[in-house]
Order: sequence, then structure tokens, then C-alpha cells
Amino acid sequence: MISSPSHLVQILLPKETGQGRPIGKEWFDGFLEELTGKFGGATSFLRAPGQGLWQSGGATEKDRIAVVEGWSRASTTFSGGPCGNGWSGSFPRRRSSSGLRKSLSYSLGTLFPSDSLIGKPPQEEAMGFFTKDIKTLNDLFVHTLRDIYYAEQQIAKNLPDMVSKATDATLKNGFEKHLDETKNQISRLEQVFQMHGVQAKGIDCPAIDGILKEASDVAGEVDDKDVLDAALIAAAQAVEHYEIARYGALIAWAKMLGRGDCASVLQQNLDEEKLTNDKLNTLALRNVNKKAA
Repeated sequence: MISSPSHLVQILLPKETGQGRPIGKEWFDGFLEELTGKFGGATSFLRAPGQGLWQSGGATEKDRIAVVEGWSRASTTFSGGPCGNGWSGSFPRRRSSSGLRKSLSYSLGTLFPSDSLIGKPPQEEAMGFFTKDIKTLNDLFVHTLRDIYYAEQQIAKNLPDMVSKATDATLKNGFEKHLDETKNQISRLEQVFQMHGVQAKGIDCPAIDGILKEASDVAGEVDDKDVLDAALIAAAQAVEHYEIARYGALIAWAKMLGRGDCASVLQQNLDEEKLTNDKLNTLALRNVNKKAA
């Protein structure tokens, strides 16, 4: 029984990363030890996770959540630790014969800013091919599938800007058509996820982010419209080459894993990417580059 004034801090944590990977018990154990050091005691409820619903960009997302609780028996001000610079506040001491039980719940993003001192749950970071999380060919296949899924979504977001900047009519129309193709490619990837029995989620891809950023930076520095069109084609071809490499690998791995059905769907995306690259190359050589010279 707790006789002194006390406050219960209740923390809701996801049981899985943003990409659907379970967060290991080892992390929760370490986090519990850190809370115990700060509060003098902590309790976790991991075996019976609840369900959290969150509004994100107009859509409702579902998470399996675990509850971790820590008691504070005195006025405790937070300016670092689990709160970092995300928020600061205090639980004031109040006179009460039975103590004060105050429950606070915060989203993970608010509770753990980037410079938090308390250990952070594993985020779905951009992983390279040589990460210890990839142990089998199937792991590599799923990882790369999520990589290209993220890439296609970012391309779909950036293509409208390329359409608006292009001045050559054929180039502008080509970008508009490829935007429609990209949306269909995203749908096909979701079909492959379903066929393979894994969650359709993207994983941060620094490669495609870098290619798209460079394209935006270069386009912003070009004043001559003809030169700008040539720059846009070069940027678009860099994107296509990345996609072609990824789809080629995915198709080969799918076949090795006995997933000819997945390979067949992925082949449709690869064929479109190759055709788009050929059209861009032809347009550059026959027209755009000459006008820019």
C-alpha cells in the first residue's frame, strides 16, 4: 500500500514497429529497468496488449499497444529523461490520505523525441542489405519489396511537380502517363504483399530520397526551359534505373523462393519501367538535348 502522495505515469507503447516487426521483449525489459531507476518502481503489461487507434493524415491506424506504468511518490519535474524536449511539466504534491493516482498517456512520438535520454524502441530505420535483420532470402525479398513500395509512393508524390516544370509537351504528357502507371504499380505491389502473406508497408529508402532530392535541387537551379527539360529527363532516368534494378532483383528472388505468381506481377512493373526509360532516352536524344545545346 502506498501511503504517501503519489502519481502513476502510464505510458502506451506499440508492440510492433511501423513496418510490422515485433519489438523484442529485451527492449521492454531494458526500458522497465530505466523507469525503475527513475521512479523507484515500474510495471509492464506485455502479454495482453490492447489496441490503439490513431488519426494520421485523415486515416485511422491501428496499433497493438503495451502499457508500462511507473509510480512517482513526490513532485517530479520532467525536462529530460523520457520526455526530453518533447514536453515538460510536473506532478504537484497534493495532500491526500489515500494518495493521488494520476494516469497520463502520451503518444510514442511525443514521449520519445530524437534526443531522449531513455532508451527508444526500435524504429523502422532505413536498413541496408548487410543488416543483421536480414537473415534469409525471404527476409531480403520482403525488405526490398518494402523498399520499392516506399520508393513508388515517393515517386508518385514527386511526379506532379515534374509535370508542372516540364515545358516540352511530349515530356509533360509522358510524366502524366507515368504518374498513372506508378499508381497502378503501387496497387500491384500491394497485391504481391497480400499474395506473400506479409503486411504492405514501406521502409525508408535513402537512395530514392537522395535521387529525388537531387532532381528537385537541380531543377530549382536551371532557368533555361530547354535545359530544364533535359535535366528533368536525366533525373527521371536515374529514378527508372533504380526501379529497374530493384524489380529485377525482386523477380529473381521471387522465382528462387518458388513464388512465380509474385514474380509475374512484379514483371509487369519492370516492363513498364523499362519502356518508360526507353521513351525518355529516345526523347532526350532526338529532341530535348538538341534544343538545350
